[in-house]
Amino acid sequence: SITVSNSGTYTVFQSSSKCGDGVLSDPIEITVLPTPDKPIIQIAGSLEFCEGQSVRLTAPVGHGVRWSTGSTDQSIQVNASGKYWLQLENNGCLSPVSDTLEVMVVPDFDLQITRDTTICTGHEEIELTPKVNDPQVEFRWSNGSDFSSLLVTEKGEYWLEASNGMCTKDRIFIKVNHACFPKLYIPNAFTPNNDGANDTFEVKGIRMTSFNIQIFDKWGVKLFESNSMDNQWNGIYKGKPAPSGSYTFLIIYTGENAVGPTEFAKKGSFRIIR
Repeated sequence: SITVSNSGTYTVFQSSSKCGDGVLSDPIEITVLPTPDKPIIQIAGSLEFCEGQSVRLTAPVGHGVRWSTGSTDQSIQVNASGKYWLQLENNGCLSPVSDTLEVMVVPDFDLQITRDTTICTGHEEIELTPKVNDPQVEFRWSNGSDFSSLLVTEKGEYWLEASNGMCTKDRIFIKVNHACFPKLYIPNAFTPNNDGANDTFEVKGIRMTSFNIQIFDKWGVKLFESNSMDNQWNGIYKGKPAPSGSYTFLIIYTGENAVGPTEFAKKGSFRIIR
């Protein structure tokens, strides 16, 4: 027997000293198919990218294609982390395996921030603070700051850009409107024991044009009413100290909001502690 590695026509001659001149076989045509060279994968994009993006990998033309994914397409679109390689095929002859490409998909991050808020210009300041789930995120604000929050003292339109190096969010715009809303500060308890500290139910407020407070016991009996925050309930009803326990209040007040003067109502409860 012989081992054949080249294309050509081959015959075999069998001779015998007893049978005359011998026998020549029919010719056999041998065709050796070329094995494709080790392929080089063409890369359209980066092998490291943000979640939601992809990279295109393309095989050389002229042969059949076998990707590590099982695909036989000329190109594949990759959007998942992993190792990818390729072999070429020529009539059953497989090329050496290509170099392995490792794709890394960087998880995107979540960012939340209010898009519309208000400020009473000249009287208060607000802090715009985004919420993110990635401590590596870097920020850039419309004023050039790279801090994690922005202190705002006047109305206007502000923007924020955020990136973790690979994933970048579209610029987020935040509108800060001017509005001086009234505000109430209501205690949840007071101690009318004449020690000079916390002896009255002291409600405080700002930016109000009118004010009325009514206080009720647990049966709904009105114990106190006033149209002035300076006139505070001292825990006395009909000349006697109201007992320790829970009481309710109703406050009606007016002030400005985004559409003009508005009446507001606030209900709640507090305790007398003796």
